[in-house]
Amino acid sequence: KSAFLADSESVTEEKAREIAGQALGIEPVLLRGGELKDENGTEVYSFFHDDAAAEISRKGGMLISLVNPMPCSKSAYSAAQAQKIASEFLNKHGYYDMQSFEEKQEEMTCVFIFAPRVNGILLLTSCVELSVCLASGKVTYFDAFEYIRNYRADVVDYSGNADIRPILP
Repeated sequence: KSAFLADSESVTEEKAREIAGQALGIEPVLLRGGELKDENGTEVYSFFHDDAAAEISRKGGMLISLVNPMPCSKSAYSAAQAQKIASEFLNKHGYYDMQSFEEKQEEMTCVFIFAPRVNGILLLTSCVELSVCLASGKVTYFDAFEYIRNYRADVVDYSGNADIRPILP
């Protein structure tokens, strides 16, 4: 089970459908599915329309995954613009204080891996991955299961030298 979402309020299928529709850019009434299923210990509502799909957590109503394939034939966006789009997407969907630490350009898409920064520490075990189409500037892939499973807000930076004089004989 995800400790990250444990204390969050549950959302209804209708609310999850709205969140999925907004993330995919599709009217919620056009989405099929909505079944509640267990994905790696997290209950999610799963929605789809044609080749597009999104999963929303029951607890907290967080966008957990998205696949929204589209043709990407002619580049209209740079990698830097794509990174800005990716950052804005993360903020819009509740993934704050994220830092990109890996970027890869593949044909007409940019793939980014972001990790949250908590108390000055980059949590590499809590990554999200997303792809941005350089033709449309749209997010075509998003996966936050590692983030949901591993995120911790109680991380403390111990990189400084500890003062052990008080416990020395």
